[in-house]
Amino acid sequence: MAESRMDAVKAGMKRALIAFLVADALLIAGGLGVYLLVLRPQMAALEGTRDHAARVGIAMAARVHAVEGRLALAAGDVAGAQRAAGDLQMRLDQLAARVPKSEPQEFQEVSNLKARAQLVADEVARDPETARHDFELLDARIAALYPAIPR
Repeated sequence: MAESRMDAVKAGMKRALIAFLVADALLIAGGLGVYLLVLRPQMAALEGTRDHAARVGIAMAARVHAVEGRLALAAGDVAGAQRAAGDLQMRLDQLAARVPKSEPQEFQEVSNLKARAQLVADEVARDPETARHDFELLDARIAALYPAIPR
């Protein structure tokens, strides 16, 4: 009788262990499902928003350098305008490095802006009036591509 009681206890413990393992597996599967279906897409969207905000910040700095170059040319400071043009190119290089591969149009536009900034850097000493106009165009195109307030 004691032996049958021990067998019954062992069988009960086996059922309890199996029930615990099944419940644990369901809990893990549920947690994984919540992560994959809810959290992961939200994290990806948040990362995309963060990266876009970083690009907008870099674009704002580039716009500051474009305005700085324009003001330097208006004051007759060619050396200051050349520094601003160099800083503008540096910011546009940073911007191009941060554009995701999934945005080919944005990358193309930033590449065009980089080429225009190179022209401005070459024009500053030769033709300050054209360089000033190009600084204005760069500022406007950057502002259109990366508005401070999202559309």
